Amino acid sequence: MSCVDVVSFTAMGAETGSGHHAHMAHVLIADDEDGFRFLMRQMLTIAGHNVREVADGDAALASLRTFPADVIITDLFMPGREGIETIMEVRRQYPRIKIIAVSGGAPKTGVSFLSLAQKLGAHKTLIKPFSADEMLAALHHLLPPTKPAAEPASPAPAPTPPAA
Repeated sequence: MSCVDVVSFTAMGAETGSGHHAHMAHVLIADDEDGFRFLMRQMLTIAGHNVREVADGDAALASLRTFPADVIITDLFMPGREGIETIMEVRRQYPRIKIIAVSGGAPKTGVSFLSLAQKLGAHKTLIKPFSADEMLAALHHLLPPTKPAAEPASPAPAPTPPAA
């Protein structure tokens, strides 16, 4: 499955645009495609995140009761509770959770479901297929950066002798 280009993942992809690493996040993936969930889990785990995966929106909401997530990545088209309903319910029950909506296509209705997802509460949207770097950039944009390590203290300048 080529939904996510795991091969392009590098350690550099685990950094935010500022060069500071984002903190490890608890990420919940809701998608009915087993292969997509597997690749996402692998990529996010390599990047240092704690990942749980479910196959639909109902399972995502049930999982959030026992797995407090920082971010949920949800597909829009799934059997049962689909992504738009899931986004609305997550916003209502868990307003602090960040949401990334993903979709590989839509019925030919002329409606942009990813735009609708964003209007209803998704913080970021990605069109499948996307690269590992695109997903990591979206995820890290939503996470607070960690503070950089303190700079080593510079030695104090030597006092200048008074002029005689």
